[in-house]
Amino acid sequence: MTEVSRLGGGLVFSREKEYYKYRDIEITQEATALLDLLEDAGSSILKASDMDKWKIIVSKIKAAQQQGDSPMIVAQIERGNLPEYGILPDLPGNPPQTPQAVSQDALPYVYSHLDFPAADDPPDKSEIGVVEVFYKYVPITPLPNFIEGILGMDGGGVIIRSDKAFF
Repeated sequence: MTEVSRLGGGLVFSREKEYYKYRDIEITQEATALLDLLEDAGSSILKASDMDKWKIIVSKIKAAQQQGDSPMIVAQIERGNLPEYGILPDLPGNPPQTPQAVSQDALPYVYSHLDFPAADDPPDKSEIGVVEVFYKYVPITPLPNFIEGILGMDGGGVIIRSDKAFF
């Protein structure tokens, strides 16, 4: 999971500096190559035959454009059939039609880089990419079924999550 979100995500979002400025992150609905790369990074657990057990969500978030605005999710792609567990909201439509605001609760460690709280305090980043990976782990022993609350079981398994934001 860490391999997918951090190392795989780092490859997806790696950008060379050109004139001290990062290149834009490009996420489109046709960007299956990004998802292929992330799926390959987690090939030991993210199997095509078990897509109901996992989900990868890649989001592009733009910083607030003026004081009082919120950072916005402007693009999002996903793969896998696990029901939604993302910290970021899903964008409606395919491809996404409407950007969605992101709350500080969704991105507690990076929100301050994207927020525009005062006229003299603009965001220090223009955009970030976020990779979220979810996997439903089902233990092979029946022990969690006998002891209530062990492993935070959810429908016969526990959801394991890893995410990483990239500037």
